[in-house]
Amino acid sequence: MNFLGLPKGIDFPLTWRILRMVSAHPYWDLLRLLWPFPWYLRHSLPLPRPQAFAQDNTLFDTRNPLIPQIRLVPLFRARDSPIASFYRIYEAMCARDGPAIGSETQYFWRRPEAQWALEGIPDPRDPDPVRYAVLASLMEAMVDAFNWRLELGLRRGGKRWVERDDDGTPAPFVPEVMPAWAGRVPALEDELIIAEGGTGPRFGARNIIAFEGDLRTV
Repeated sequence: MNFLGLPKGIDFPLTWRILRMVSAHPYWDLLRLLWPFPWYLRHSLPLPRPQAFAQDNTLFDTRNPLIPQIRLVPLFRARDSPIASFYRIYEAMCARDGPAIGSETQYFWRRPEAQWALEGIPDPRDPDPVRYAVLASLMEAMVDAFNWRLELGLRRGGKRWVERDDDGTPAPFVPEVMPAWAGRVPALEDELIIAEGGTGPRFGARNIIAFEGDLRTV
């Protein structure tokens, strides 16, 4: 760690070059990435309810401006947190934005640090039962999706493909573990439709209609 509480080795020149390319206000955005320190960047809370994204199809982009480009910024990656990325996936899911779900999930998958293990995602303790049910279902679906990738032979952090045995047996791997809090969140009494025709089993178990396939892009 340096005196700002940031990991050593951050490429600040690259951070500045990317910000100058993608941001209309690079100085301001650099300041936002540095403050407050030494804490991780926080996602804006409370999260919108799922219905809010159906009412405003610009809400995800408004709350997460230029996120595909910002994720390339070394300083942002150093200060980003698993819970913030998880919340971005929640928002993309509620917005029914398949490319955003896939790219943010891939970003999460490629973070090899121990603190990015799914088991370590803290309990959101969301007071809104609808949001809480969606978050719990999403967490369960992410664990399923990550273990599916591991069984295929993919490894977190962008490591090379691990071949199966000749008989098709998957190469040994340490599975992602479900956070205990997810299993304690009850189903909704009234059906919630995030995506018409959605067949995601983890969401369906909580009376939520949504797709899970975008979590499994490889």
